[in-house]
Order: sequence, then C-alpha cells, then structure tokens
Amino acid sequence: MKYVKTLGEFISESELKEAEITDPTIKVKISHFYNLQDKISKLQQELESYVSEFKEFEQELAPMMDAMKSTKDRLATTEEFIIEITRYGGETARASYKEAFELALTKVNSATQNILKEALEATKTVSRTKHSFKIRPTIEESSFIEKIASSIKGLVKNFVNIFKKNEDKIEDANEDLKKLAKEKKSR
Repeated sequence: MKYVKTLGEFISESELKEAEITDPTIKVKISHFYNLQDKISKLQQELESYVSEFKEFEQELAPMMDAMKSTKDRLATTEEFIIEITRYGGETARASYKEAFELALTKVNSATQNILKEALEATKTVSRTKHSFKIRPTIEESSFIEKIASSIKGLVKNFVNIFKKNEDKIEDANEDLKKLAKEKKSR
C-alpha cells in the first residue's frame, strides 16, 4: 500500500531555503528593480492597448491611403497635422521557387522551360504591404514664413559670396577687354 503524505508533511519537506539580504545598498537596488519591473509591466499593457487602437486607426485610413496612391499624393493635411506617406501599401505577388521546382519535377520532361514558367506562375503567392506614414504637427504660419525667409536669405548670401569671390577676376577680364578694344581702335 502506498503512503500518502499529508499536506503539512509535504510542505515541511519541500521548504525552500532562503538567504536573508542584509546589505542596504542591495536592498535599495532590489526595491528599485522591482519598481522598474512593475512600471515596465504596466507600460507594456498600456502599449498593447495603444497598438490595437493604432491598428484600428490604420484600417480606417487605408481607403484614403489607397486613393492617395492612385493620385500619387504623398501629403495630406488637417488644421493641426500633416500626414506624410513614406511608403504606399498594396498587394505584391511573389513566386515560391521551392514549390515551383517541386511542381516542375512532377511534370513530364517535355518542354522543360515551358513547364518551369508554368510552375512559377502557378505557385505565386499574394501578400499585402501596409501603408507607412508619419503624422507631425503643422508648422505655424509665422514659423513657416520665417523658415522660408531664412532659406532665401541663405541662398542670396551664397549667391553674393560667389560673385564677391569672382569680382576681381571679372574686373581683370573687363580691363583686358578694354585694352584689346583700345588696341583695335588704334590700329
């Protein structure tokens, strides 16, 4: 007959051995680690809810993105935001070469080239690529105008610097032309 241990006997035999930590710096680090672990866990749960909400948003935007793809538009704006499409989504077809080769081996050996082409076409798979986009706040008009003005000032400054660098060469060339013109008149 088998002997069945009572719960108390089982617990007393399988007690875990534990060490007590007495170093205060390690205790502080363990407490800090626990707090970080707890925060990470909460943030991961929060992130999961945000990711699912974002996926729903992406699905709602997909028809608009498809329409923008057909018109080749890359930007869409609202009063507050600019949506920039960084990659258009869509379906792509790819041939599965392994399956094509296996299919070709089962075919009759006549016109091998035609069979391989047929096998590749028969094993194409279709996958869908999602749209990729960024949303950023719109630039205030005054800030936008300042940026444009700054860019124009920079271009003009560069243009003037190029002419200043070559001004002496231009003046020397003009003097040479005047001398040539005088020599030609005196002849």
